[in-house]
Amino acid sequence: MTTYTVDAPPPGTWLRFADHFPHALTPEYTRLYRATFEPAQAAVFERYGVPFAGLATAIIDGHLYLSPKSLIGRAGARLPPRPVLWLATRLHPEMRRRRARARAVLRDRAWRDEVHVWRREVRALWVAANLALQAIDPMSLDDGALAHHVRQCQANAEEGYRAHFLLHGPDFFATGLLLACGTDWGLDVRELLSLLVGSSPASTGADEDLDFVRGRVVEHFGGPETLRSLDDVRAVGPDVAAALDRFLLRHGWRLITSYDLDGRCLHELPELLLTLVTTPRPAPAADVDVEPLRQRVPADHRVELDRLLDDARFTYGLRDENGGITGAWTVGLLRRSMLEVGRRLAERGRLETAAHAVELDVDELLGLLAGGVGPAPANVAARAAARASASGAPMPARFGPDLPGREVSAMFPAPLDLIVRSQLAIAEGISHPTDEVLTGLGIGDRAVTSRACVAHDAAGALARMRAGDVLVTRSTTPAFNAALSIAGGLVVEEGGYLSHAAVIARELGLPAVIGATGALSALPDGELVCLEPDLGIVRRLNRAQTPGTM
Repeated sequence: MTTYTVDAPPPGTWLRFADHFPHALTPEYTRLYRATFEPAQAAVFERYGVPFAGLATAIIDGHLYLSPKSLIGRAGARLPPRPVLWLATRLHPEMRRRRARARAVLRDRAWRDEVHVWRREVRALWVAANLALQAIDPMSLDDGALAHHVRQCQANAEEGYRAHFLLHGPDFFATGLLLACGTDWGLDVRELLSLLVGSSPASTGADEDLDFVRGRVVEHFGGPETLRSLDDVRAVGPDVAAALDRFLLRHGWRLITSYDLDGRCLHELPELLLTLVTTPRPAPAADVDVEPLRQRVPADHRVELDRLLDDARFTYGLRDENGGITGAWTVGLLRRSMLEVGRRLAERGRLETAAHAVELDVDELLGLLAGGVGPAPANVAARAAARASASGAPMPARFGPDLPGREVSAMFPAPLDLIVRSQLAIAEGISHPTDEVLTGLGIGDRAVTSRACVAHDAAGALARMRAGDVLVTRSTTPAFNAALSIAGGLVVEEGGYLSHAAVIARELGLPAVIGATGALSALPDGELVCLEPDLGIVRRLNRAQTPGTM
């Protein structure tokens, strides 16, 4: 039986990856993530000259934690004295190789070539591979063919995740360098990231076919209240039906409520799809004028700022663009195949419900399908209950000491120092844990006062959101995009400046506070709140009138 408890975290500093994974992971997804993330990240660090061996993963009470792996020395060991560290970064053979590699990467701007290859060649190959698997209907297969199909989907997901993690070179480094160098020149991280608005259309779910359907539906119905099903949408006309089918062909089997296998795909959420086709595409945020910031940069660095900004804009949207294809789609197809196995096992009394298929890894699932010995239905149900309990348990943002900061990176030779600082900027941008309730990282500079809509998932947000509400939730996924398009503001408990919530808030021009620990419990649903992103705070305005408060 799968356990979600360990006696203690491994030695070293471990940071919780709560923005992506607020809940305990399923067994097969745990295997998938750990099998692909560590080797791919190690390859990226080597290719880009990062003076670390990569990032290690640990599952602590079911939750994913990451830790930097030392290039020399044992895992979790303390840093050597500074004179020794200074010498090691210059004399150790592997450090010297990384230094040479970092210098070449910074000179050649390798990230641009990798993005070109993705967009001109690799993206189309991945779309074709996913469509080929998607064209196979799992329900039409006998047990043997279904088992083979599950293995194909499993292999496709592994290759997809490996590709996604390998693209963490080009999709992170250019942005990290902009932040590292920009702060050296006296610019604020928020100002620098505002310059990237509009560079990540995939974050908002932009799609020409979806926009066409939205426009025609609004013309035909005038509002969502008269729509009852997707059949009503298709009845608008053959061109609308064709556009809807093209959109669903590319997006229908992508996971949107979670990155894990227990998340749901768009095909499983017909009400959300109806909401999408009746929600106008949100207007993009206004472009930010670069010139005032350029004038604050020393004159001899302005050309470098222009180059860094151009590179960051070119690569910034790659993470969500490729992640939807190599990650959300590939794992969505694996989920589809596993649920069909689960349906058959539930009919045969080997599972209590088809949904429990994701509480097993693929080996166990296919063993049961073949009639072999495996966990009893009650034991699988107990796994689901244990994972749900672990998901609700409070977990610390960090185990172990603080990570070394600028004082250590400054000891590296110049190219390694810059590479390290770029990665520190990215790490802080993805996750910024804080123990301060109702404070966090602000996005935007416009304060908003409105009703709080507290939602634990996208379905809850869509059911209760009113235009202009401040959405309060734990973290966001693409399933929240429809609700965010009518929100007046956003408050999330998890994340940093480069989390999904922060990226989409900038793309939509939505005031937000990211990483406001405790917001779900501290802000009652329906209460009037004031969100002040310039200060990174959320204030309750009518707390005295709220029953049960002091």
